[in-house]
Amino acid sequence: MNAKLKLLYISDAFISLSVFQSQVHTLCNLHSDFCDVSLISMCSHREIFANYPENCKYKPMKTYKLPKSFIPAMDKLNAAIALLKKQITESFKQADVIHCRGHIGAYFGISVLNMLGIKRKPLIADIRGEVCEELRLRGGIKGKFFWQQSKRLESVVFERSDFFFFVSDEMKRYYAEQYGISDERCAVFPTIVNDELFRKDE
Repeated sequence: MNAKLKLLYISDAFISLSVFQSQVHTLCNLHSDFCDVSLISMCSHREIFANYPENCKYKPMKTYKLPKSFIPAMDKLNAAIALLKKQITESFKQADVIHCRGHIGAYFGISVLNMLGIKRKPLIADIRGEVCEELRLRGGIKGKFFWQQSKRLESVVFERSDFFFFVSDEMKRYYAEQYGISDERCAVFPTIVNDELFRKDE
């Protein structure tokens, strides 16, 4: 019998992410039916001692996420902190595929691989939004600085990732035009929403 594929999923946030339960946790549990899944959740200081859902079928791990992690230097520091944990180091070495949620998660994954000297390891960047544009819209000197830093981070993500997931065809088109990504390296998976958590409000 063939061994299960080892999937390492990196979440850019933990329980403060409103969709952690409905998207990250649910997806990792579904993958666990077919793969050997490990999940690394990047946590704020308030979340480090928070618990994972009781019904998780994957191997859960946590690592600290510094504020302003869309700045490349901060996200590299996140990677260095994570590598202090042997369990996280081993999960990167053993993974067959790495699935990274968001810009920050993808840059974190790329940074860890670089620090471990791992050259070939398939990495999927699961792009959830236009982080750079959101920062630019803040305006002012600070907004411009954050935008420039996030663009540096984004350019590395799109240069170094092997495959991309997008939440819409429009987002796929937008990034494909910016970074010259071929259709063969992209897939669109609309956002999964738990509609029991929403109600109409005029």
